[in-house]
Amino acid sequence: MDPVHFTDAASLLKELEGARSSTSAIIVDDKGERLIVGQRDASMPSGTSWLPLERVKAADAVVGDVRWLEGVRAVFAQARKDGVPTLLDADLGAREALPGLLQLTDYAIFSAPALRDFAPGSTDAERLEHIFSLGPRYAGVTLGAEGYLWRERTGGGHMPAFRVSVTDTTGAGDAFHGTFALMLAEGRSAAESARMAAAAAALKCTRAPICAHEPTRACESTNVPSPT
Repeated sequence: MDPVHFTDAASLLKELEGARSSTSAIIVDDKGERLIVGQRDASMPSGTSWLPLERVKAADAVVGDVRWLEGVRAVFAQARKDGVPTLLDADLGAREALPGLLQLTDYAIFSAPALRDFAPGSTDAERLEHIFSLGPRYAGVTLGAEGYLWRERTGGGHMPAFRVSVTDTTGAGDAFHGTFALMLAEGRSAAESARMAAAAAALKCTRAPICAHEPTRACESTNVPSPT
């Protein structure tokens, strides 16, 4: 699939009269760990009739998170009809909605807090087995400095974290999920996808602020340290 140009993406923005865009304050401590405090317009309309769902079939993969539940449901349902693989960035704040979303999800990748809040089990491996039973063909969890753990129908694995000097962890999860989705679109294996995603997330942690110097494929190929 050809990349969407910024001009194309801007044309898909929806302006809602009287509504306000979400805002966030990001607090980073001296170890690079971040806390995000967000504010959303509770009166924001949630309808999805304006979404250009006809564009989904042209995608090689679709990635979504839980910030706009109606939107991700509509897009994932369309992707399922069109045979396009879906990747869910599952985080805190959508506990009640997750069972339904997971039925539309091919690849479910959780943050550790979200997985432990939602899924029963005494270990992350047991919790992933529970997620796997709800519909996805793949379930994973990002564990920060402890790496990445996943389960799929053919087995599973663990990717150790890469050794980096952490400046700011803001955006590391987005770098991970975005890179993993790209690898899926390219037909890479679960292990290859996990390694590249972990590398991108590690490199993002070495840089600040969030929007500056996002990792590139060339950067990952030449500057990635060894995993621990």
